[in-house]
Amino acid sequence: MRRDSMVCLTQVWAESRVLAVAADRAHFRVAHLEDSGLADGCAAAVVCVDALSFAADRTAA
Repeated sequence: MRRDSMVCLTQVWAESRVLAVAADRAHFRVAHLEDSGLADGCAAAVVCVDALSFAADRTAA
């Protein structure tokens, strides 16, 4: 994992605690857009910050 990815994860975990987001309601991970590890239809929403424009296949991502 890239160091900047770990820095971002650390910041979002800290912010989620400040905002009192329940641990079972939000999950944060670093993954490739094409291979996120998420099953089709498993989430109501996914936020991808500053990365979607770099996907080789934006529809698949």
